[in-house]
Amino acid sequence: SASSSASSSASSSASSSASSSAFADHGASTLDPTHSNTQQRAQEQKGARIGVHIHDVTNQWTTMAVMGPNARDIVAVASGASIAKLGEDTPRKDTETDVLQYESPPAVLSLPFGSFAEANIGYATCLVSRMTYVGEAGFEIYVPQEMSRQVHDALQHASDVLGPIRGNLQYCGYYAIESMRLEKGNVAWGADVGPDVSPIDAGLLRTCKLKTEVDFRGRAALERLKAGGAKRTFASVVFEDELAYAYGQEPIVVDGRVVGRLTSAAHGHSVGACVALAMFKAEALEQSRSLKQYVDEVQ
Repeated sequence: SASSSASSSASSSASSSASSSAFADHGASTLDPTHSNTQQRAQEQKGARIGVHIHDVTNQWTTMAVMGPNARDIVAVASGASIAKLGEDTPRKDTETDVLQYESPPAVLSLPFGSFAEANIGYATCLVSRMTYVGEAGFEIYVPQEMSRQVHDALQHASDVLGPIRGNLQYCGYYAIESMRLEKGNVAWGADVGPDVSPIDAGLLRTCKLKTEVDFRGRAALERLKAGGAKRTFASVVFEDELAYAYGQEPIVVDGRVVGRLTSAAHGHSVGACVALAMFKAEALEQSRSLKQYVDEVQ
């Protein structure tokens, strides 16, 4: 069933590929999309030549995503945190005073975004990442395959303990996730961005380490692109007609000229209309003052 961003959502899949053991003392783990398996085979061959051994352990792990405004509390309770004080089941408020207090806060609560930590959930030792894709707080939990049902039940039990307001764990399908990530304005690989879209055009320059001294592969090329400015830019589009619908890849026409295209679209349950991401040509923004003003406002 589709869950809106007002509820926490849980989904499980084995769509990530994990190389090496997640808890190896002398190794490293990589989490890759399913479609990168071909690239992984090439990495295995390269690694063998320099004494690095890569093992595909995808089938040994499953991934559970807990995302939504209640994700923090559900994961905390599921990992054994004792609540110091749980107030009445009143609607949550977006204030610091509404955060639950724990007698001994688990390490997962202090994780910076994109970081990992081990956590015991139920009877399983899991690898937990502070990660979200739906516009709310969230965690991705990597679980040994044979313990997936037990961890699922522990998360559900934590939700029951927290009650219908602070818990409310719901199952969430792919299209619901797609809807929420578009409301947030998160781009997706393969739909909005690909190898022909630079981090500058995608608005993802913040993910690159240009502020550090790290000489990563492609840094010189990226700095040249940055100096030249973005050739394209993304903006969110919400349809005024609640009955209108798009599917992605539709051209955007302004004053008889194609100025860009929708890259992906879905029904936005929070806004009650179709919401989409649009990629605009930089020259079109320069030529249309009203279009540039719109893009600047929605960004």
